[in-house]
Amino acid sequence: MRRPLKFVHTVATATLVGALALQLLMAWRYGPGVAAGDALALGARQVMVDVSRWVLVPSLVVVV
Repeated sequence: MRRPLKFVHTVATATLVGALALQLLMAWRYGPGVAAGDALALGARQVMVDVSRWVLVPSLVVVV
């Protein structure tokens, strides 16, 4: 039982780091230089919300 849990923990950790890296990249790319009402910025924010909801939070729950 220990080995499968360790594997799931390791995969979830890698997923968590990847999701955080994507969030950082998106925040850097579409940061204060892009107008808040711009369609590109709104799309980027929606991607960040989706990544948080479907990848970041579930992997954080599994890691913890």
